[in-house]
Amino acid sequence: ASAISGVFSKHRSKEEPMYVGALKTNVGHLEGSAGIAGLLKAVLVLERAVIPPNSNFEKPNPKIPVDEWGIKFPTDAYSWPNRGLRRASVNAFGYGGSNAHVVLDDALHYMASLGFTGNHRTVEYPMQSTLDAPRESPNGFTNGHANGASNGFTSIRTGYHVSSLPRNRVFVFSSFDEAGAERLASTYADHLKQVKLANGKEDTYLNDLSFTLSSKRSMFPWEFSVVANSLRALTEALESKPPPTRVTAEPKLGLVFSGHGAQW
Repeated sequence: ASAISGVFSKHRSKEEPMYVGALKTNVGHLEGSAGIAGLLKAVLVLERAVIPPNSNFEKPNPKIPVDEWGIKFPTDAYSWPNRGLRRASVNAFGYGGSNAHVVLDDALHYMASLGFTGNHRTVEYPMQSTLDAPRESPNGFTNGHANGASNGFTSIRTGYHVSSLPRNRVFVFSSFDEAGAERLASTYADHLKQVKLANGKEDTYLNDLSFTLSSKRSMFPWEFSVVANSLRALTEALESKPPPTRVTAEPKLGLVFSGHGAQW
């Protein structure tokens, strides 16, 4: 916290703090994959324009003067505090000597500043209606960095778009015998051909189906799975009769929480 303060406090205040979050409060220490997990979280924050809370966090260490340093450890979800470019930093410091720092800009505004177009998932404003609308930043700073001359805009430029890219989902099927897998695939393919959905409802249907198949169905010795991003793709995959695999034993998952990992 003191290192963050030393760099950013002169640009921040109690009213416009530096938001500090950590993924470990959600998933624990992932050792070798901890850095990439933090990077993925930062990407989602930039895409959705929502700063998530720190799970299970109650209050800061009393030795950290958060108001004086202009630091905030969010315990609730906040909309991104200003319009225009969104920027976040990710730290990865390991006991074994690894030292990495990545600075990320959101795709929408970065491409707009260069006049580029392309597919991305970044929204202009947060989708959550319960959050406060983002406001103009009076001091020209995004969360953690000055905009400067190169990207100091607050209005949205033309020439880019937010595309709704199809999202892949995993559909898991299970049968008691090997031949039953083919019958199951045919049954679901025939059923899906009859499904008629209103506009905008396909994603919800696919989400529910994927969840139900993986979490609300008994698992039998023969299993197969399909990855699809639409009803049509799922139907075609099932019609191809994917081969099942026999599950011979219950899978076991072992987790080792070894701190920084140097002792291994």
